[in-house]
Amino acid sequence: KYGPLELDQTSTQVRYDGRPLELTRTEYMILETMLLYPSRVFSSDVLYGRVEGFDGTGTSATMKSHIANLRKKFRVAGARSEIIITLYGFGYRLADS
Repeated sequence: KYGPLELDQTSTQVRYDGRPLELTRTEYMILETMLLYPSRVFSSDVLYGRVEGFDGTGTSATMKSHIANLRKKFRVAGARSEIIITLYGFGYRLADS
């Protein structure tokens, strides 16, 4: 649990403020990774390495798209502020809860 965000690793269910979120496998794994280390900054390469296994196929543009999709789903669920923030030149991290 991280603020209003809940992730159940057993059922792979994610809720924001009690509302279920329908995530893709990749979105779920990105979020799970970030929740395991909530204050850590993750570069696109590191996230791809954790999510897909590092094979050189992931790009920062692709990760940017996954992050944008997650942000959109949080907004639809009622988030009033960003859950995942971008630290330009460094990567992504969870916003303070």
